[in-house]
Amino acid sequence: MARTEGVYYGRLDVRSPSPEALRAGTFTILELNGVTGEPGHIYDPTLSLLACWRELLRHVRHIPSISRDLRANGHHPVPLHTLVVRCEEHFDMRLGELRNLTGLFI
Repeated sequence: MARTEGVYYGRLDVRSPSPEALRAGTFTILELNGVTGEPGHIYDPTLSLLACWRELLRHVRHIPSISRDLRANGHHPVPLHTLVVRCEEHFDMRLGELRNLTGLFI
């Protein structure tokens, strides 16, 4: 798989017409999920709740070492204030979209 600059851990969500097409490399990438994207297979209805939790814990167990490696390579966490502002802007934008769609004053 080719390297993607700035992606150190991730999961691709893909769509393919069939398992055979997927094995042959015929698929479309729908989404790239990073460290905050939960493993999609936890939503399999055949998994027990305990199995889902176990899988989530297995997933998040990698986050501290990824963070240490990134910091050691000169990357720094986003300051809390910046994160709060970005979240407010994101949700204000989404709320504005909802207002536009519904015509409601929320």
